[in-house]
Amino acid sequence: MKTYAKSDLVAELALEHEMTQVEARRVLDTALRLISMPWRALPLPWACRWSRCG
Repeated sequence: MKTYAKSDLVAELALEHEMTQVEARRVLDTALRLISMPWRALPLPWACRWSRCG
């Protein structure tokens, strides 16, 4: 499995989606935080996708 430095991912994301490095870092930080959360702790829109929301 190949590993990447966070700074490389931020630079690639910023370049690919025409955003600043600060915006790209926020997106990446949010994605990493969501990935590490148990699904029950996810914010409602994401939690409803993976559970039975009445």
